[in-house]
Amino acid sequence: MPDRPNYIPQRKGTDAKREQATKTYVFLGEDYKGNTAIEEALSAYKKRTDCIVITPIDGEDFRDAIKRANIGKNANIILLAHGSELGTFTWNSGEKKINFYFMLFYSLPKDTQSITLGGCFSGIAVKDLYYLPKGTLLLSATSAIAASSTGQAIPFARETNNLLKPVDFYLEALDNFNPAAYQDFAESCNKRNKNAEKLDTNPLHALPQILGIGGSPVIEINLNQEMVDVRNKIKNKTINTDAWNRALTRVRERFDTKGVYGTDNFYDNNDGAGNIAELIIDQKVVRIWEKLSNGEPLKSTKTIEGVDEKRIALALTAAYLDESGKIDQLVKKGKAPTPSYIKQLESRIPQLEKLGWASRIGNGDAEITVEEISATFARHNIFINVDKNHDNHLTGREITDFLKTLPVIKSKPSGRGHN
Repeated sequence: MPDRPNYIPQRKGTDAKREQATKTYVFLGEDYKGNTAIEEALSAYKKRTDCIVITPIDGEDFRDAIKRANIGKNANIILLAHGSELGTFTWNSGEKKINFYFMLFYSLPKDTQSITLGGCFSGIAVKDLYYLPKGTLLLSATSAIAASSTGQAIPFARETNNLLKPVDFYLEALDNFNPAAYQDFAESCNKRNKNAEKLDTNPLHALPQILGIGGSPVIEINLNQEMVDVRNKIKNKTINTDAWNRALTRVRERFDTKGVYGTDNFYDNNDGAGNIAELIIDQKVVRIWEKLSNGEPLKSTKTIEGVDEKRIALALTAAYLDESGKIDQLVKKGKAPTPSYIKQLESRIPQLEKLGWASRIGNGDAEITVEEISATFARHNIFINVDKNHDNHLTGREITDFLKTLPVIKSKPSGRGHN
């Protein structure tokens, strides 16, 4: 087992370097008006020096709100808006159009550092990773099948002040997730709304997630598998010991009980009970680090205590990925240039001509030029509408499936190369 590092508690406060490094932009959907917890969180965001809050203007499209926000470089974005199982969110009350997450992602500045989704079922946005700016980290307050407890919003607003690294947003989301409180919240909602579709009351299904990184191809992050990999590296003595020790220190810094929803310390206090609770959570973080380091099993996630251990284990895993440099490597990979599709199409020209697909390309004659096929495909956002599995490789099936959607062109006697 790696030696446990000495720990000197660090304050979560502001420093000048962090304040200048990045800004956090909070987009608050109008449907949250009147929600006490969200309004208190909004008040906390507005008091921060690093934070810009954007709320809807009557009739405003969310894409116009993004333009109005004038988002700066390397920004961290938080969306607090009601979400649905369909991958949609609500921005303006009474709006008739449907807002999909992919539309939001497609509208973000290309150098966005991260976006955290705070609505119910926001984990479903993993299917829209392709539309994120390259290298942007996508975080979610919950999974694709569970609701989000608004009670988590207040401490998250207070404790994400001037965070420099996107993974710290994830650590704070886990810090403020109380499995027992979530279960009570979901069961209470089900009792109040007897005629509505029942919420999933299993807190394991509601754990905050790191979904992945935008790119071409996209990069999904499976923290459960990463945790297994960490265990294997420790077993095989290939773990980056310094990074694993720093991961413990980092989670101990971020985890506390101040403002944690569902505890007696929901609002910040300095009384004796609060100090004891701080000690208990700190000891628990150390104990889970030791379990992972020793190869001990965690408690069953069928229990509340087991889900709580899983919460901390995921935090340690995410912190290790960041401290070991893997997150940075994945971000660089996501920012890599998209390979040219023209050469891929050019290699397919003889076969496409042989099968008669020239009738739908260029001027519709029997031959296909590189200019004709590239112009035809360029109009249709090729790696979204053609490359269905987003692997940057166009198969013959993907190409012909796309060509089937195009009309047959009446051949012209002259003017080759025109569309």
